[in-house]
Amino acid sequence: MATDLEYGADVSTYPDLDATGRFITGARAVAERVVRRLETDPELVVDFVPADECMDLREELSLDHDANSLALLGRRIETIALAEDTFESVVVTVRFSEEPGEEETLLVDIAGALLETGPFRWVVGATAAALQLLEVS
Repeated sequence: MATDLEYGADVSTYPDLDATGRFITGARAVAERVVRRLETDPELVVDFVPADECMDLREELSLDHDANSLALLGRRIETIALAEDTFESVVVTVRFSEEPGEEETLLVDIAGALLETGPFRWVVGATAAALQLLEVS
C-alpha cells in the first residue's frame, strides 16, 4: 500500500501560498496539483506541464453552457486529472452554482480512487477571480 509521501510533497498553495511553508502530502498534494493544472493557461505553459494537460477553467465562465457542454467539460477535466497518473479511477461532474445574488461559480466535483489509498472527493470552485479548493475528503 502506498504511503502519503509516495504521492509527493509540496508547499500548499490553496487558498493562497502558505507563508509558513507547510508541506502537504497524499490526496491533498494530488488535489492541489490537479487544481494548478485547471488554472494554467495552455498558451503560457512551461516544459513540465504539456499544453494538452491543462486549461484555465476560469475562461469557461464567459461561455454559454448547456447540459451537453458541461458534460464535455467534465470529460476534459477527467483527462487532465488522469494526466497525474496517480488515479485508479476518476469521475467529474460540473455545474454552475445557483445561489441568487452571489458571484457566478463553476463547481467541479471530482471523485474517484487514488492508486493504493482508495476513495477521494474534491470540490473545486471557479470564479472569474480565482480557483478555490473547497473540499478535500
